[in-house]
Amino acid sequence: MKPRKATKFRKQTAILRRIQEARAKTELIELFQKELEEIAIHQLNWLHQAQQFRNLKDNLKDNEIEEKKKKKKKKEKKKKKKKKKKKTKEKEKKKKQKKKEKKEKKKTKEKEKKKKK
Repeated sequence: MKPRKATKFRKQTAILRRIQEARAKTELIELFQKELEEIAIHQLNWLHQAQQFRNLKDNLKDNEIEEKKKKKKKKEKKKKKKKKKKKTKEKEKKKKQKKKEKKEKKKTKEKEKKKKK
C-alpha cells in the first residue's frame, strides 16, 4: 500500500507543477502583450510624426525654401562681421598699448638724459 501513496503524491506534485507552469506562461504572455502594446503605440507615434514631416516638406513652396536659405546666409554673414570687428578691435588695442609703451620708453630715456646732464 505504500507505493500507492507515493504514486498519488507524485501525481499531485506533477499536477501542481503543471498549474504553476501554466500560471507562469500566462503571466509571461500578459507581460509580452503589454510590451507589444507600448511598442505599437511608439511605432504609431513615430510613423505619424514622419508622415507629418513629409507633408510639411512636400508642401513647402520654392519661395519659402529660398527665403530660409537667404536668412541662413544673412545670419552667417552677420556672425562673420562680428568676428572681424572683434579681431580688429583687439588689433587696435594692441597697437595702442605698443604706442603707449614706446612713449613711456622715450620719456624714461629723456629723463635719464636730463639727469646725466
